[in-house]
Amino acid sequence: MKRLHEMRFGAECLGDEGVAFRLWAPAARKVDLCLPGSGKRLQLNPSEGGWFELVTDAAGSGSR
Repeated sequence: MKRLHEMRFGAECLGDEGVAFRLWAPAARKVDLCLPGSGKRLQLNPSEGGWFELVTDAAGSGSR
């Protein structure tokens, strides 16, 4: 039996919408996501409770 578990943190593939990233870093002022090989550096948006979030189509299934 397979179980469905919604991740509250980390990376979650959203299909055609890209990937949602969520990280808890309460002491950080800024969090950037670096996508190796692409040269892209994306800033996560701060959210309440020390969380940072970003949804981007610059990453997909199999991205590092």
